[in-house]
Amino acid sequence: IVGCPGTENIEGRQIPNDDNFELGDVPLHTAFARSCNTTMGRPAVNLPPDGLTKAAAQLGLGIDYVAPGMTTVTGSVPVADTSAL
Repeated sequence: IVGCPGTENIEGRQIPNDDNFELGDVPLHTAFARSCNTTMGRPAVNLPPDGLTKAAAQLGLGIDYVAPGMTTVTGSVPVADTSAL
């Protein structure tokens, strides 16, 4: 269970969710599915610059899927220039 507040101050930077939505305490898979930026922001600051990129790839982001008759777009999570927010 993780928290998903509407905004979160992480190392002096205010991180919002889209329209500041909040879910309260939810399972991690729910926070991920709902794109809860505030949940993902805190652990991200402890990762190396390519850590979030690697984790995202393990969850299927940035992978090119082949599906006949349709275009697939899974997003991207570029490597950070620095570990700072």
